[in-house]
Amino acid sequence: MDEQIIEKITQLAKKLLSLMNYTVNDIEVKQENNLGWWLMLKVENPQVLIGQKGINLASFQHLLRILVHRELNQPVNFVVDINDYKKRKIFHLQSMAFQAVRRVKNSRRVEVLAPMSAFERKIIHSSLARIKGIKTQSLGEEPNRRVVIKPQEEESDLQDKFIEGQV
Repeated sequence: MDEQIIEKITQLAKKLLSLMNYTVNDIEVKQENNLGWWLMLKVENPQVLIGQKGINLASFQHLLRILVHRELNQPVNFVVDINDYKKRKIFHLQSMAFQAVRRVKNSRRVEVLAPMSAFERKIIHSSLARIKGIKTQSLGEEPNRRVVIKPQEEESDLQDKFIEGQV
């Protein structure tokens, strides 16, 4: 991402936050490992801005992406994180996924995780992609779409079992 795009993202984020009566203590745009570009914000009292289960943060990110797209006449993909909320969330999701993998490998049984957002499912899938002996897939319809972790050789029709309530 070039400097002009980074500058436009930070400028629009600051303006949007000031309209919402938030003061930005620190702002940084950087590339995070294999997760793409991140806008890292530090604000005081972030609870309302993040919202329950990050719903307000997701809305803020969506709105900011629209504003950036409108200003630059091109779509720009980035993740907005406030006071490391998403980083902590990713760490929690990865820990939960690795624990589930241990259970699946030990029991040789399928494990179905709780419903998750698309972002959360992507984190799980990408975190487990290189682990030998297991497969992941998403099943169900939004908002109840879930990640399923199963042994590699498990070739049964899992979706039928899931629909019938056997899993």
